[in-house]
Amino acid sequence: MRSDRLEDAVEEMHEGMRHYARNSGLKIGREAAERALLLGLSVMPEEVVEWYARGGWRGRLEPYVAYWTENEKLARRAGEAGWEVRQIQRHVSFEEGAPKEWRTAYIVAPFGFDLSAAERAVAQYVDEAPGGVAQIRVVGRPVPEAYLWFILKDRQPVKEGDQIVAYSIDRLSIEEPLSKFGEALRGRNFDEMKKTVRELYEARFNRTLWQIVYEFDRERAVAALEHLRQRYGVSEGRLWERFDELFVVWLMFRVADEFEAYLRSGAGRRLEKETFGELLGTGRWLPVEAAPLFWLRLVGDPEGGAEFKTAWVTAVNMWFERMAEPYTPKKPAVARKAVELFNAFTGAGFRYEELFPPQKPEAAKPAEAKKEAVKPETAVKPAKAEVKPVERSVTEVQRSEERGLRREEKPTAKPEAGGPGGPEAAGCHSCGGSWSRFKTGG
Repeated sequence: MRSDRLEDAVEEMHEGMRHYARNSGLKIGREAAERALLLGLSVMPEEVVEWYARGGWRGRLEPYVAYWTENEKLARRAGEAGWEVRQIQRHVSFEEGAPKEWRTAYIVAPFGFDLSAAERAVAQYVDEAPGGVAQIRVVGRPVPEAYLWFILKDRQPVKEGDQIVAYSIDRLSIEEPLSKFGEALRGRNFDEMKKTVRELYEARFNRTLWQIVYEFDRERAVAALEHLRQRYGVSEGRLWERFDELFVVWLMFRVADEFEAYLRSGAGRRLEKETFGELLGTGRWLPVEAAPLFWLRLVGDPEGGAEFKTAWVTAVNMWFERMAEPYTPKKPAVARKAVELFNAFTGAGFRYEELFPPQKPEAAKPAEAKKEAVKPETAVKPAKAEVKPVERSVTEVQRSEERGLRREEKPTAKPEAGGPGGPEAAGCHSCGGSWSRFKTGG
């Protein structure tokens, strides 16, 4: 390819296809040439990838190289075809050899081309340059010049002929502020702690800072990469484009480790009670939006700050007052880490079960406990059921009253004209009382 510009590569492919089909009568348009290029180079052969890896991503094996374009739609079509696509800032003008103006552009490369590895190779070359000044030849690298300028943007790059002169940024540019943070922490100068952390946090958009910490603090840098990989579910190579987030994760991990190292130093044996509370005032010096990363590194839980502080206060009260309010931790692992660090800080030697005794079964089930506490001889016998009068309907009441009245009226009733007695006295209604006359007459 004559150029690293993607449009030029498509035109070159178009010319080649037209020349090949000149005698066949076929007409091949530019869109067909573009599809042929994007699909034909969508995947790099494994042997090419291995060759680049062995050579530290230097040298060129055309056409398997990275290209650049300012055409957003063309970059999108390349991504749809399976290419690696990155958005960058491309230099468009110079002033005394230094880039003056930048414009949005895109780097595209066949799938399998490790753009992050190529970036690391350039950064390492600059950092290892004698005297801190590196001269980088533009030709002979598998990435376009636009990508080199973007990688070196924060290293004061200057153009000298066909080379780019860049300056290494010493790791002391990061270590010195962190050293100041450690001194402020040991002196409990929270204003200085806030100033130092804020300066490093606001410098996260400097791409070179992440490159530096990846080289000299590989363990924490790898932990930061793993954290974002689990969060976004993308490969490590893609994560390098989130260099600002990676640097923030690394920074909070580093600050958390500094804080834990201070607590384990045993410096709290002679401190006053008020100082223990001030130490946990992390809101005074820690960026709020980055605080979950701090607690994730310190206690293994991004939301464990409140639990850690509560457990810490419980230990402080027990240490100074020999008493503390009963508390059952909601996050036992976090509370155990708080007790562990408090013991290391003060030499207290508290046991977790001593500060947070397990909850008794009867406390969890008071009703069952009360039933079990009642002894058989003292058990209260159930009261006898009261016999309630049977309620009767109005009709039954009326009938009973009528029967009672009839029983009361019988002694006072006047006999009929036949005299006292049964039927003889009453006579027979059907025969008009002739029964009495018949008996008298004989």
